[in-house]
Amino acid sequence: MDRETERWGSQGLAGPAGALRAFLEEAPGDLAPPAPGSPRERILTSARSLFAERGFDRTSVRDLAAAAAVNPAMIHYYFGDKSRLYRRVIAGELRATIRGIFDRVDPALAPLDLLVRIPIGIMKEMRGNPERLALLRREIGEGGEQARRAIAEMGSHGPLGLRDLIASVIRDAQERGEIRSIPVDAILPFLVSVGHGSMIMEPFLQLVLGIEAEDDDSWSRRLDGFEALLRGALTV
Repeated sequence: MDRETERWGSQGLAGPAGALRAFLEEAPGDLAPPAPGSPRERILTSARSLFAERGFDRTSVRDLAAAAAVNPAMIHYYFGDKSRLYRRVIAGELRATIRGIFDRVDPALAPLDLLVRIPIGIMKEMRGNPERLALLRREIGEGGEQARRAIAEMGSHGPLGLRDLIASVIRDAQERGEIRSIPVDAILPFLVSVGHGSMIMEPFLQLVLGIEAEDDDSWSRRLDGFEALLRGALTV
């Protein structure tokens, strides 16, 4: 067994590409996408829109049931209560973001290229899914407690699992001398801050800096600039 195979475990994973595939393919049943058109799918889709528009507190179970064209008892049957439904919506959006990122990039990229593309992919996913972005902005603005619980409940199938996977990519690249020897617990929040932070804070950026994400030219310049800054920060 060579060093790279040993690093990525005994599951026959061929480096980070294999680990990424396994991460995206493995999900418990409650995180798997529901059947199209099923009551569960209608509830989740309607809940996503209502929570993004109104927030958690201003959305009632009756509102959710009416939007999904189901009896309120169906929400309790599938999800237990409104809080659990809300956390399932958040978990689904986080999983969708992760999948969207790696659908946009080749996981066989060199470690530096992969690390640069992750925050850029987050930005593109957020911009391309305004309801998702609105939902996360509301949740973070309200303290993020439900999001923290959702992430904890997802365990290794959500951001915590991705964190560990990316940390392994960073350590491997540092051992090979491909990126700078900066502490992993500094690189990880830096990547997340560039990706999620820049989009969550978009209204503030517009207010203070006059930056408009809706303007395609400005958006393209921002992506190019962020990519150059990321490479400069990580490159030996």
